Order: sequence, then structure tokens, then C-alpha cells
Amino acid sequence: MIRALLPAALLLAGCGQGDAPKPESNPQPALEAPTPADPAAPKIDAASIAGAWSFDRTCATEDAMGLMPDGKVYFDEWGEGTWAVDPEGRLVLTLRELTPGDDAAASAPFTMTLTATAPVTDDLVGTLVSIRANEPPRQVNAKRCPAT
Repeated sequence: MIRALLPAALLLAGCGQGDAPKPESNPQPALEAPTPADPAAPKIDAASIAGAWSFDRTCATEDAMGLMPDGKVYFDEWGEGTWAVDPEGRLVLTLRELTPGDDAAASAPFTMTLTATAPVTDDLVGTLVSIRANEPPRQVNAKRCPAT
């Protein structure tokens, strides 16, 4: 009896296997979703966040980010990409690392998420979290730089 059921069990076990996606030749690590924003945290809106921000508050170094009205971003000396505000009111940066002599499009994109801890004014205060495992959360106290 078991021998009679074995072929049927094997056939059922194989059903749907042809529809499974094929593994990528260069698989990327699984990305964790950012943790949900605290409902009491101030919400960021695109109009208040666009512009140049200095992380060291001098507006004189490359320790900065620029959020362009067209959705593009530069980040410090090493990153470029796009930015948006998610439905929870967090700033989401999708960046590619720039290496001198390399094409930025060849680097894998990664995401950084900033959750404000105070309303955005000429100061941007919050926590910046990267999906990269080797980067701890960064406390941000940035200053808005004047347009040049």
C-alpha cells in the first residue's frame, strides 16, 4: 500500500516547483524593513526638508547632504541617489556609494532612513539608520545651509 502511495506523494510534492523563481546569479543580502516610526515623532514633509544640510553645522565641509527639489540627493563626499518622504513622515535616502574612478551605477543601492525627533526648522534633529549591518544608527543635529 505504501509503495502505491509513494509515486502520488512524490508527484504532489513536485507540484508548483516549476513556478518557483530561479535564484539570482549574484544574490543580494536580504534587506530588513526600517522599524516603524514612533507615532509621536514629528513628521517630515518634503517642503520643509528640501535643501542643503550640514551635519557638522559649519556649512563649510563635505559633512553634509543636499536634498534637491527633483528628488536627487548627495550625501557627504561618497554618496548620491534619490530621496523621498515615506507615509510615516521619515526621510528615506536611496544611495549608491561613489568611488573615485568607478561608475556610481555599478554600486549596489542601499537605504538610509532618518526619523526626526524634533520638528524640522533650520535644524534637523533625529536618528539616521542604515540597512548596512556595519553601520550603527547615527544621531543627527544638522543645520540648514543658506542657498548659494
